[in-house]
Amino acid sequence: MTPMSPKRSEDDAASAHEVELPYRSLVERVPAIVYVDPAGSEPTAPSYVSPFIETMLGYPPEVATGEGGWWARAPHPDARERVLAEWSRSDASGEPYSGEYRLLAADGRTVWIRDEAVLLRDHEGTPVHWQGLMMDISDAKAATEDLTRALDLERRAAADIHLPYRSREAAVMPESAVPGERP
Repeated sequence: MTPMSPKRSEDDAASAHEVELPYRSLVERVPAIVYVDPAGSEPTAPSYVSPFIETMLGYPPEVATGEGGWWARAPHPDARERVLAEWSRSDASGEPYSGEYRLLAADGRTVWIRDEAVLLRDHEGTPVHWQGLMMDISDAKAATEDLTRALDLERRAAADIHLPYRSREAAVMPESAVPGERP
């Protein structure tokens, strides 16, 4: 070992930190949950979850990464079975995961998310972990539901408008009369 070795190691560490900083900043400041989840068919706790999980769901990252099985309990009960089955299929096939579902926030709110993840493999092709991103789509889901309700109301109102008109016409004209024709 030369006297320069310790200095070189310090320089390499500082250089690696400088290279890592913009990426870490991006991952930790993006308004979505970035996560790393171990590959495997059983739901586990992710090995990394970005700090935005606290903003979106009210859980500190340590809860999501520290409690085994937390991820299996996070989906809304009405969607849990479907979401876990979709994850299992992606894990078995190695195909990217893409889904929309509801998560339960720490305060009891329901948060709609869009979850996208890809499986990373080691140099021998063995699955290592999933890297994913969860975006809050609650506002878009609410807007879609509002639009659906408004369109339904419009359809019902249009149908109601035509019924009284036909009723008045039927009341004024004899059944055998055809509009526009003379008897």
